[in-house]
Amino acid sequence: MKQLKQWVLLEISYQIIYNFIMQNQHQTPSKYKTLCVFTVNYPYTPGEQFFHDEINYLAENFDDISIVSMESNLKKTRVTPPKNCRVVGLDRKKFLFRSVLKAIAKMFSPTTFKEMRFAKKELGWSSFFKRWSRIFSYYLYSGRQVAWIKKNIEKNNNQIILYSYWLGPTAYGLAKFKKSGYKFKAISRAHGYDAFLDRGYQPFRKEIYKHLDEIHFISNNAKVQFEEKLANYVPKPNATLYTSHLGLVNTSNKINPDSNDSTSFTIVSCSNIVDIKRIDMIIDALGELKHLPIYWRHFGSGPLLNSLLDHAKATFENTNINFSFEGQLSNEKIMNYYETTPINLFINTSDNEGIPYSIMEANSYGIPALGRDVGGMSEIIEDGNNGILLPKDAGYEAVAKAILDFMDKSETEIRQMRLNAFANWDNSFNALKNYSLFYKTIIK
Repeated sequence: MKQLKQWVLLEISYQIIYNFIMQNQHQTPSKYKTLCVFTVNYPYTPGEQFFHDEINYLAENFDDISIVSMESNLKKTRVTPPKNCRVVGLDRKKFLFRSVLKAIAKMFSPTTFKEMRFAKKELGWSSFFKRWSRIFSYYLYSGRQVAWIKKNIEKNNNQIILYSYWLGPTAYGLAKFKKSGYKFKAISRAHGYDAFLDRGYQPFRKEIYKHLDEIHFISNNAKVQFEEKLANYVPKPNATLYTSHLGLVNTSNKINPDSNDSTSFTIVSCSNIVDIKRIDMIIDALGELKHLPIYWRHFGSGPLLNSLLDHAKATFENTNINFSFEGQLSNEKIMNYYETTPINLFINTSDNEGIPYSIMEANSYGIPALGRDVGGMSEIIEDGNNGILLPKDAGYEAVAKAILDFMDKSETEIRQMRLNAFANWDNSFNALKNYSLFYKTIIK
């Protein structure tokens, strides 16, 4: 533990020096002084909390930033963006009638039928109407964005970057403008559902790839899959593809404290409670370890909360397993828990992921993680180094065995794994490093 604390102190010193250099170095002049970011919620309502560190960094390097929230709710602002950021809320009610009419008209356009032919070739006739409705939602959703850009962005303005935070409808909206001759630079991030083509149909991948300037994938796995899947359809894309990991700042400069209680083992998970996150697998795995004194705490909420709560109560009745569902807490409260409460292991059993931001958070406090080899999970967990990486098809029995094996490790092994977890965050997911590289890339 002493070694880990020394490492943290060195990292704190590094961050202080790094910040000083970044604030005082002579930046290469860029023609891009203005940035416009299209989010789903941020800074309103829950979601996209991981964007906060990024926008704080970008705000230091652009003169003016507009944050355009597509799902704004002015009564639920979570954070205050930097002073040079202007927040624009595109209330769907304001644009609904006009957007619906235009979306209906577009459903019978050559663009739609061309996209449906592509989807049929790739996916067959299954879920035909689901794909049809997804295309309609893209038209409807991007309609508000299109109206705003036409009103606020000059066609020949080549000194502004328009940035879609997701590779979804707003990325498609930017692609349409680029196709029509707009001179702004158009970029997008790609995360999980919007990046992996095997996670459900997302329309207009070809058009986005063909017309955007850059696409930044948070996982290299997603980038490779995207490129391979579309190679035959878009032989000469305009978009340059990058792997640009997200990052976070350990604002407390603290690590997770050691436990003085050798009779209890604490496990934490953090995610939305939805099917793909497979919280049921955690419950079933812990049910196999019912004779052991384990405390499991889950952060997050969702539509499956009540059913999984009932499942947990039934599974853990008359066992040594204690558990709690904490609900949708602020990021600050969760990080405070990581700072102050001893945690032995973080667990994620999702069926698919980009690179889980929740594991970045855990690693930044020196907490090892367990996960299955899905999506970009192998880019953040190295088996036996900073955690446990199970095969992608591992079931709850394998998860239970992995937890048991972890509990049997020596103090020396656990200490080294915690040290490696912290180092993994610092080397690969430190916001100061990752967002500096991202900024230098997008202004080229």
